[in-house]
Amino acid sequence: MIGMLATRMTALSMALLTLSIMGCEREGVDRNYMPQIEGKAFYGAKRAWLINWQGDLLRTEDAGDSWETIPAGIVGGFDQITFIDERIGWATTIDGRVVRTTDAGRTWVSISALGDTTWGPGLGQIGFVDEKHGWIVHPLFFWRTEDGGTTWEQSPSPYGPKGSVAYCLFINPKVGWLSGSGGSIYSTQDGGKTWQEQTVVQQDRGLSEVTFVNSLVGWVAASPNDGIYHTEDGGKTWLVLRDPGKIFYLHSVQFTSRTDGWAAGNEGEVSKPSNRKPIVLHTTDGGENWERVKVAQDEPFIHYVHFTDKATGWLLSRDNIYRTDDSGNTWHIVLRLPPVGKQ
Repeated sequence: MIGMLATRMTALSMALLTLSIMGCEREGVDRNYMPQIEGKAFYGAKRAWLINWQGDLLRTEDAGDSWETIPAGIVGGFDQITFIDERIGWATTIDGRVVRTTDAGRTWVSISALGDTTWGPGLGQIGFVDEKHGWIVHPLFFWRTEDGGTTWEQSPSPYGPKGSVAYCLFINPKVGWLSGSGGSIYSTQDGGKTWQEQTVVQQDRGLSEVTFVNSLVGWVAASPNDGIYHTEDGGKTWLVLRDPGKIFYLHSVQFTSRTDGWAAGNEGEVSKPSNRKPIVLHTTDGGENWERVKVAQDEPFIHYVHFTDKATGWLLSRDNIYRTDDSGNTWHIVLRLPPVGKQ
């Protein structure tokens, strides 16, 4: 399974988002401009697992018609989550442990602890490609496992202490990419033991979610206003496909095939939240052309888009979860979260 977003565009935004998922010490954080859902996983057409900012796990098996809440106290607070099929998944907790489920998230067992994470209790994205091979992203570290999460090997983040990771993607146990700050992507051919830098844009721009449909063909968005970039050689070279012409902040990009792709974020000055508008884009020609998709213009922002197949997709705004089953032609809200303000 490939997919989970942990968008952190700068070291400062990384720090703010880390504070937001800690489940404690949130004093002074204004959640009006932050998503309530901070961990997510999807499998098939109907299953989703979402972690809210309080550390609760929300799960559905019927495309969002009903939701079950697994309280944060079950594990001491959920942080990030991943699933490889409809039953088997892993999550990190706010105190730096790894827990596992074999019953679709109903019950969880602690299998390992990562110890002092240096950057508070919150961890970043977790992902597995099969029952043995997985990884965890942290602002300063990268962890990898080859035994299902029982033991973890830690190495420094390729971005170093001054950078930040936006997203990690592995398409098999060996081949993966890290996107983040500084205009560069890092690739690995050995499961994360070593990383090679790939320059996307020269200037210091943040790179959002990176998406690949195979080992060679991929896309990433650079913000602000630097377009969507495409590679046909595994990231050795990147060419811009779209120059938006406006101030776009595309936080999430995903392709389900070489031609069909989606992007989501907001447009407008980031320093003027009241002027921001949500934006959702769709392409059917590999990113050469993009069409705006109308979802809900009264949302403050859209921060995540994910399609499990060409027809079935999910959108996450600040307070609402949208779903489509007709390739994005129509969207409906399947979960409304109570609004929150400054905490």
